[in-house]
Amino acid sequence: MDIPKNKISALFITYNEILNIDEVIQNVSFADEIIIIDSFSTDGTAERIKSYPEVKLIQRHFKDYTDQKSFALTQASHDWILFMDADERLTDELRDEVIDTLKSDPPHNAYYFYRTFMFQQKVLRYSGWQSDKNFRLFRKSKVRFTLKRIVHETLVVEGTTGIMKNKLIHFSYKDYHDYKGKMIKYGKMKALEELEKNYIPNLYHFRFKPAYKFLNHYIFRFGFLDGKKGVIISYLNALSVHARYQELKRLKDPFNPIISKADTVINKSEIKFLVVQQKMIGDVLASTIICECLKYHFPSAEIHMVANENTLPVLKENPFIDKIVIFKKEYRDSKLAFYRFLKSLKKTEYSAVIDAYGKLESNLITLFAKSDKKIGMHKWYTSWIYSDPIYQPVIPHNKIPLAISNRLMLLDRLIPNNEHITYPKLYLNLLELEKGKSTIQDLKDTENQKIIMISILGSGPEKTYPARYMAQVLDLISTNCDAKLLFNYIPQQKKQALEIYNLCSLKTQNSIEIDFYAHSLRDFMGVLSQCNMIIGNEGGAINMAKALNIPSFCFFSPFILKGAWHGKVYKNHYGVHLRDYLPELFGNMDKNEIKKNIADLYEAFESDFFKEELINFLNKNCS
Repeated sequence: MDIPKNKISALFITYNEILNIDEVIQNVSFADEIIIIDSFSTDGTAERIKSYPEVKLIQRHFKDYTDQKSFALTQASHDWILFMDADERLTDELRDEVIDTLKSDPPHNAYYFYRTFMFQQKVLRYSGWQSDKNFRLFRKSKVRFTLKRIVHETLVVEGTTGIMKNKLIHFSYKDYHDYKGKMIKYGKMKALEELEKNYIPNLYHFRFKPAYKFLNHYIFRFGFLDGKKGVIISYLNALSVHARYQELKRLKDPFNPIISKADTVINKSEIKFLVVQQKMIGDVLASTIICECLKYHFPSAEIHMVANENTLPVLKENPFIDKIVIFKKEYRDSKLAFYRFLKSLKKTEYSAVIDAYGKLESNLITLFAKSDKKIGMHKWYTSWIYSDPIYQPVIPHNKIPLAISNRLMLLDRLIPNNEHITYPKLYLNLLELEKGKSTIQDLKDTENQKIIMISILGSGPEKTYPARYMAQVLDLISTNCDAKLLFNYIPQQKKQALEIYNLCSLKTQNSIEIDFYAHSLRDFMGVLSQCNMIIGNEGGAINMAKALNIPSFCFFSPFILKGAWHGKVYKNHYGVHLRDYLPELFGNMDKNEIKKNIADLYEAFESDFFKEELINFLNKNCS
């Protein structure tokens, strides 16, 4: 084989190309130098490249294709460049043609290569790919990549261009899922190219353009001659168009963090968000993570939150909430008062409303609130209220509680790829903390005695562990830990609390502070913050303990989904559920059937099931 007159640099950009890298390096071994720019592959690609001493490896973070390829050009020592993708191969005939072209002074400054498109290891002859060609051989001194394209980069050539007679083989996609992933990725990158164009995607872009793309590839570009593969390729190309405009619509949101960080579209101080969550303490606490995430990504934005007036203490001092919109009890008692409240919401224009409750009250609040962007969980009968209804899973994640993950999911349309995963927190001032410490010191019999808050009763019978089992739990605690037990209940529940107290052993009774009352919820939180742990019925007190990072051990009601409020992220918090021990008792019962059978299910939930786990918990926190 004759040696070419013109020396040549073979260039590649790679990311996770371990399956291709050996073959493609051998494929261009005739080049005078081989340079690979790798975007910090995680599959061993870089390590494999290093095993070839003749190959120059440079690792560089990936911004976009044009930027990466432009950088690669600057690294080449020779003027003639063979720039290929890792999934492309020169045939023997094409390799010889490249060498022959460079033997003398080539008549053109750049050469197109037609490509034979391979899909699932078979040639795809039509579906728009029959005319597919790209510049692969060119003079560095006579070309540049246009900065207007960040995907499917375009080469601008000074002078004339030619076409190679032989085709390059393109092993572009391994299978359907690989092709689909790349099409969606390319579509989203194309959206960034069109971001500066002065239009917002509408029905034309979401329906007509993808449909035209499919018909163009399948009918006009003869995709039907490729059989089933033609249908797949045409569909996925249409999907890429849809993904482009879906991403572009998201990027065009005036408070999108990608845009607002550059301060090119909107002043962040003009952004106001309304978070709607008027329910019980646990739910309100959980929804504060929405406020924290919004404040994290939009530090100058105003965050308003709708909450029941009886839950306000858990929101006090929260640095991520600028204004609490109080939902008063009278709004439930009077339709006129509720209507006036709804009308008052129109006084403030919000950038977005996030409904974390999803019930009739919050549906109406969202409907009346002044905002073009309204986000809430998808339900067929209320989805018309929301501009962005979110489909939320009902099966809990093994790690993050469903109550947390579903609330974070509501932010997907505002903060895509949100990495600020957070959990509910309570904020106490110094006076409240000192008052809590003083109360705890007065309750102790000895300096080293532990203080355990006991969530003795649930919010109702269906959330309250049976009295005799609870007494057994308390006896177990007093046997294994020198502790003062504080019964947490409201005055009107004293009869039920005394019932449990009377079932305990005398030793246990002596360790119980039966008449402990906090004067306010904030006082209770101050005392709880100084306790060594909390044990008892799952509910508001347990959720407050988690928010204060106080170790907890709780019993879930049989009709509560444990995974909704508990997950492996809580290292110092333990929860037990009847399903953990006797899952067969539930059969195919739905939530309503479980409620009807709650007494029988609770009766089956014996304290001996979790005795060893509770002792381990006590040993860990009483030492």
